[in-house]
Amino acid sequence: MKTTSIIRGLLLACVCFAATGLHASTIDSYTFTPDSSVFTTNLTESFTSTEAVLAGTISCNSTTTCSGELGTFDLGLDLTEPGVLSLTDVGSLTGDSSASGSVNLDAPIQQTRAFTVAPGDFDFTRYTNELPALGVINATGFVDLTLLPGQTLTLPVTIDFSAIPEPSGQVLLAVAALGLAGFVRRRYSQRAVR
Repeated sequence: MKTTSIIRGLLLACVCFAATGLHASTIDSYTFTPDSSVFTTNLTESFTSTEAVLAGTISCNSTTTCSGELGTFDLGLDLTEPGVLSLTDVGSLTGDSSASGSVNLDAPIQQTRAFTVAPGDFDFTRYTNELPALGVINATGFVDLTLLPGQTLTLPVTIDFSAIPEPSGQVLLAVAALGLAGFVRRRYSQRAVR
């Protein structure tokens, strides 16, 4: 009878642990396509299920100010559960003057966020927002930038995404932890008796 209870507890724990991971929200895709007509760029993009990164350099190799579209982006999100999206910039800007620009979101809503970058090294979070469970969406848009002649902007820009567990997911995780703890406790108590 005790062995049957242990096996049931272990199976319940396994099912609950598996169920908590089935519906996690993720980053499904990420692309950034530079527009090389204005800026000289050496950029690479990469992504995992929780992070999208644009790294490299953007330069104004002109005798006049470089201003215009830096490139377009497409971020694919599976928002099965609510989550928090953060955008962090780390890098440096050469020269004595600030650079400026804007991130222009076309979909799922139209929105423009202006930004400035001071010369020297920087490390700050530009944007953090909680997103509701919207299903599968693509955030698309473009980035405008203005650099003075001879300026170089070194990045990465990192987009972090973390799911916010719903109460039902937290309950499943708690039940799974209790089932596993009971199994381990019973196992050790049986060994101590022998």
